[in-house]
Amino acid sequence: MTTIELVIALLSTAGGTAWLTAFLNRKKSEAETGKIISETYQDVIDSLRKEISRLEERLTLQEQQGLKYLDIIAEQRKTENELREKLKSFEKMETKSQKRIAELESEVSQLKIRQDHEQSI
Repeated sequence: MTTIELVIALLSTAGGTAWLTAFLNRKKSEAETGKIISETYQDVIDSLRKEISRLEERLTLQEQQGLKYLDIIAEQRKTENELREKLKSFEKMETKSQKRIAELESEVSQLKIRQDHEQSI
């Protein structure tokens, strides 16, 4: 039996046919495996993109909230400054009022002394 006959005999048996089928389907199996891996990676990438998008939305909302808080703080500082100016104004008015009261009390005291003096004469 020649080598070619031996190869043909081996390939014509069930084991040989299985080996030949496996050999010929090897590229097909590799392609299917690659496709499955590619699909799996694509699913993972899609999931990650969705998660990134969700996180970007949350970050945008938090940035907007932060800006609102900064606006509120700025408004409160403005109000605080206005109130401080009003307080200074009231303090000045109080000081002037106290001086005027002291002046009037002094005048009243002098008038009483004068009145008492005139009555004693």
